[in-house]
Amino acid sequence: MEILQNNHGQKLLGLSTPPMEVLWQTTFSLQLPHTEYLGPPVIRCLGCDNMLEVHNAPTTVICHTLHGPVLALKITLRCSRCLLNYRYEQYGSERNGYRYYEQPRDYVKASRTTYIMRSLQELFIAAGHHTWCSFEGAAEVYNEMVRLSFSENATNTAKFLSLCPLRVTETLEKNNGEDIDCLPYELNRKLVAEAFWNAESEMELRETKNIGHSFFSVSAREDLMKEIDRKRANTTYPHNDCSDKCKKRGCGTLWSCDGNWKLTYPICMFDTPKELSGFSGQLNYVSACPNQPENGEAFCEEHKEKAKSLGIPTILGDYVKYKKQNSRDIGLAGKKADKQVDLHAASDCQGTTGIIDKFPNMSADLDDEDSSSKPSCNKETGEKKRIQRWTRGHFFVVRGGGHIDTWQPLYQSEGPAQVFLILLVWMISAMQEMSRKDRQEIYLALVSCPAPSLLEEGSGDIQGFFVA
Repeated sequence: MEILQNNHGQKLLGLSTPPMEVLWQTTFSLQLPHTEYLGPPVIRCLGCDNMLEVHNAPTTVICHTLHGPVLALKITLRCSRCLLNYRYEQYGSERNGYRYYEQPRDYVKASRTTYIMRSLQELFIAAGHHTWCSFEGAAEVYNEMVRLSFSENATNTAKFLSLCPLRVTETLEKNNGEDIDCLPYELNRKLVAEAFWNAESEMELRETKNIGHSFFSVSAREDLMKEIDRKRANTTYPHNDCSDKCKKRGCGTLWSCDGNWKLTYPICMFDTPKELSGFSGQLNYVSACPNQPENGEAFCEEHKEKAKSLGIPTILGDYVKYKKQNSRDIGLAGKKADKQVDLHAASDCQGTTGIIDKFPNMSADLDDEDSSSKPSCNKETGEKKRIQRWTRGHFFVVRGGGHIDTWQPLYQSEGPAQVFLILLVWMISAMQEMSRKDRQEIYLALVSCPAPSLLEEGSGDIQGFFVA
């Protein structure tokens, strides 16, 4: 701010913050926001220590706070020597990528013209953790709070936008091709979701001490989240600070394992072969691509192109009609497909690729347990009621004290094949450093799960299994 000047030529640095009422009066008088300023936290280049310069003209944005929306002036600086751009939330260039600053900023980016206060964003996340509040729900709760509290900030923001409508360009968000009726000073599910993923990816980089990670493209965040999920699937969440009350509940000696059906999402309808390397082919394993389909499509981006090359319709409604006209086995499963790519994608998401490759001779035991002569699991009953293919929820392994050790997505109900491999990967990760004496004190509670006999045969060190 030292190098920026207001309309009167007075330097902004060193000025104390006037009351909000005065700031709003100045904003309306000059028709330029003076209620908040969003700029980089540095005035010198972090690479060469050169003095930064104003790059583009300041733009008007809206900051959503615990006290309602306020207008802000967003300022971007640039190093004329390194050609690095210094935005509010990140710095870098298209060539070198953009990265976060060492210290987190007060606001999280939701769009080019919308920011959400970090404390408000953390409130949304906590609501999701404890009440399963959706992005839509979080937006509506915030908007209603602003309306019912008769927020002066919201009133003044609306008044300013009515006088200067061109100051903010994003007045209508689009999602899935459908207009969302949202006033420019309100939140909607798209803005809350975007801020959520930005905040979560930033927090992950800070927790893993990888804050220097660079983003090179629009899809860089999605690629980062995929890499984070791949690492998560093969590890357990640490639980170093265990209290006495936590231990009294069985933490360290008791684990409960069960599936949660409520956390589901649509996945690609591409049918993959059931055979895995080293397995006989009778194994009732995952037969679906785990990637989410494109908007309005039946398949993910990769399989959409494969389907087109095979002359199979990709639009969701058209593909459903195609499936009705063909037998169940004639879809993409009947075509020649790339088995290795599809199967590794599914097992990677569950963290079981390594265990499958390392122990290829487990097929006999699993095939005996997953015999086709047994009745099919009635947990798949609801599948036919949905047009798209959906996951069957998530499988959780939870300590007696309530700490979640690991979780994995389920692509069909809790059959022994999926559960066994997921539990085996977890046991190797969680118990590899335990002594044999400690392992003999462990109990696993497998809730309504048909896989205990598989584990009992090769787990003599564990005290016992029981089905709740």
